[in-house]
Amino acid sequence: MTEAKSYWGVVVPSRGDLRRFGIALAVLLALLGGYLWYVGAVGVAQLVHAASLILLGTGLMRPVALKPVYFPYMWLARMVAFVNIHLLLGLVFYTLFTLTGLGMRLLGRDPLDRKIARGAESYWQRRACSLFPRDHYRKRF
Repeated sequence: MTEAKSYWGVVVPSRGDLRRFGIALAVLLALLGGYLWYVGAVGVAQLVHAASLILLGTGLMRPVALKPVYFPYMWLARMVAFVNIHLLLGLVFYTLFTLTGLGMRLLGRDPLDRKIARGAESYWQRRACSLFPRDHYRKRF
């Protein structure tokens, strides 16, 4: 059974989902208001705390009234997640491997042993001893 999606492409929330959303957003705004109060923006902090109390009350008493706030918020969260996944993680991935490759080249490390030996007949390297005894291959499982 597929979940119903809204116009925004977000799954339609249940009453409990909206309640948790309202409480979480109220806590987030309360923390933001506390920070604003700490840095000296008391007037703005009071407005943010008022919005936090309104969201908390709405989330506890009538969570369905939060639907007009829920859908745009979750749509915005999807856009931020897209940026995080595709751009930031790609940047970290390519930066990490580029720096590792440059470091290995500067230090002269070649884990694949790709040196060309002009007079060599083969590049095969025989092991000093095998990893497993021959009986190991008879009883594999």
